Amino acid sequence: MAGCYLLVVAFLGQAAAPVPGDGPAQLDAALNQFYAANGITPAAPADDATLLRRVWLDVAGRTPPVTEVRKFLDSKQSDSKQADKRSALIEQLLASEQAANHFGRLWTEYLTDRRPFEQPEYNGRIVQNYLRDAWLEKKDYRTVVGELLAGEGGSDTSGPANFLLRYNAQPTPLAGAVSKKFLGLTMQCAECHDHPFTAWKRTEFWGLAAYFGRLRRMQPVEVPAGDQDQQAFVMVVERGAGELRIPDQEAKPDQNGNRPYKSVYPQLPGQAATVVDSTAQGSRRQPLVEWVTADENPYFAKHYVNRTWERLFGAPLVVSFELPPPGDRVNAFGDKVSAFKAELLDLLTRDFVASGYDLAQPLRTIVRSQAYQRDAAPAKSSGAAPAVSQSQSRELLAHFLVRPLSADETFLAMAQATGYKGDFSDSEVSALAREDFGYDQATSAFSPVPLSVQRGLALLNSDHIRAACDMAAAATQRMFGTTPGPKHIEWLFLAAYGRPPRAKEVEAMLKLAGEEDAAAGLHDVAWTLLNSAEFNTNH
Repeated sequence: MAGCYLLVVAFLGQAAAPVPGDGPAQLDAALNQFYAANGITPAAPADDATLLRRVWLDVAGRTPPVTEVRKFLDSKQSDSKQADKRSALIEQLLASEQAANHFGRLWTEYLTDRRPFEQPEYNGRIVQNYLRDAWLEKKDYRTVVGELLAGEGGSDTSGPANFLLRYNAQPTPLAGAVSKKFLGLTMQCAECHDHPFTAWKRTEFWGLAAYFGRLRRMQPVEVPAGDQDQQAFVMVVERGAGELRIPDQEAKPDQNGNRPYKSVYPQLPGQAATVVDSTAQGSRRQPLVEWVTADENPYFAKHYVNRTWERLFGAPLVVSFELPPPGDRVNAFGDKVSAFKAELLDLLTRDFVASGYDLAQPLRTIVRSQAYQRDAAPAKSSGAAPAVSQSQSRELLAHFLVRPLSADETFLAMAQATGYKGDFSDSEVSALAREDFGYDQATSAFSPVPLSVQRGLALLNSDHIRAACDMAAAATQRMFGTTPGPKHIEWLFLAAYGRPPRAKEVEAMLKLAGEEDAAAGLHDVAWTLLNSAEFNTNH
């Protein structure tokens, strides 16, 4: 059996000590040194308009409003002050409620593998709102994970309880979720037998599951008078006694093939199982929380950073913490790329730990870096270095990776650009609840799959796109008059693309707008912009 790539035996090997410093500068210095050593010329910095739209999408989950576009682009700064201007933008967005909602939505989807809405077993909106509030309250990541793992309470109010209910508050699925979602490990593969590819043992999986052995789902059996129409709720509680019991695979089965049950006691991976004092006070899960979130845990902080990087660049820095990296795809540079990316992940993890596990720190560090702020044009080789292909440039982090918008980003970007919010009654109620959606309008309108036939058809000819284009056209006519002119075109470009139009684009769009009556012509201009690759990608 192959050993773990990063072996855990009671945390063999301490995590690197936090090194305070300027994370973006350290990241850029490491990348620039790598490029210089390998004859790579990375892409040039993206212009202000491109970066503004990119940051709004990645931090706030939508495109910027026209007022913010004008304000940012009209603010002229010297080269020495340009970084300050961009950093101020990033900090402003990180502190916004849009950023908190975006984080809550993304991490609810990641932690539950489902859209963040009400489900039969749990309420994803409550999980999302818990995570949104954690961002706004500046809770650190260790506190958030500790509360999720040690949570109790009702499904009608508690975010942590709903997270546990997503896995039915059952030991087996929760053990797999802990290892995968918070550590980036695949211990669930050791449920029935020792892990076939890593060092995890079956006893370690069940030892981890035993920490959840006292959890119970409880549902009220009596409904107070007058509450018959109220939604039922479930309580998650931890009993004060009892152990997880599973079939004893080593015992002889009876005549019906059934094996006797045995008690399983909590066991941290890499440590010996111990019989826990059943009368001990405190949460059975607290030692697990302390182990998962410990500074010495080589996976906890690193996995959060790795996930953040993957969201922004389309692929994680390190594919697996358990297995050696696959054969390097960038043959011209041998195995150096995988090793270098692991070093970058270590650097970003130290920065995250030094921040006190600030939820926003990995995102802040990455989006402030030159690596994130590069143009989307592929890099070039320099000197006598081998030619760099587009895939190699992407692998070497030498240009920004163009990504299609998610359904949420498409819906919110279109709402920002046109003013059309779909179900307005839901939008109004959601706004009062400080949410973007009360139900899943986005995937209903645009399909959850980018670049799909369903998404393409919805953008081409759906009630949603027609209503959005009508509203955008009407807005320009209210502001600038009924007859299409350059100001109408400029506003539509600023709203959809976050940049002013070029002279040839103004000419072409005015010609398009003049082919029908004014309202229909401006509708066609809006439709053209909203169906373009420039609108439907983050670039």
